[in-house]
Amino acid sequence: MFLTPFKAKVDFETFEPLGKNYAKDKYRYYYGPGAKIINEKNLELFFDNTYKKEWLKLNPDENPKQVLSHWDSKIATTDEKVYWCGKLAKNVHPSLKRITPDFFADHQCVYSYNKQTIKKIEGVDIDSLVFVNIIKNNSILGIVSDKFKPIYKYLSKENDFSKFDFKFNAPLFEMKREILNSNYWWYQLEKTVYNKT
Repeated sequence: MFLTPFKAKVDFETFEPLGKNYAKDKYRYYYGPGAKIINEKNLELFFDNTYKKEWLKLNPDENPKQVLSHWDSKIATTDEKVYWCGKLAKNVHPSLKRITPDFFADHQCVYSYNKQTIKKIEGVDIDSLVFVNIIKNNSILGIVSDKFKPIYKYLSKENDFSKFDFKFNAPLFEMKREILNSNYWWYQLEKTVYNKT
């Protein structure tokens, strides 16, 4: 499992893997790549079932807990902290959820995810955040937005809402039409550009 020697005395009697990357003994926790030592009393692999329903539709024969708990997860959490690749992820709250395949969110921020790192997206209005996961072409498609623009537009800093992808975001806003107010960009675009009321 780990090929890098740790600069600590490992108790092999109690040593056990938590996943592909994390392990523990009675003294501490370890992250294999880079031989990182984590001095926490309780650390758990990141587990999130935000889109469990979609996973089960695509993988009916899979063990859903095994699929979603990510044996090869690079994320582990305590009650107060989040570790990414064995290092403390500063300012990331343990309320972290993987809301779609490409985005994470906690109660304060939204993060982009590229299978290697998570990065905070600046400017998102977290209080108006909405998202949905749908199955399209035999894969999970996540749609995420706040009331001002689609979340991916914060990455490109595009502010002209007439250029936002109306059709791509339609499943999210059609689904939530009864619970969202008309201030969201999609409904404004529907009204002003597409002449719908």
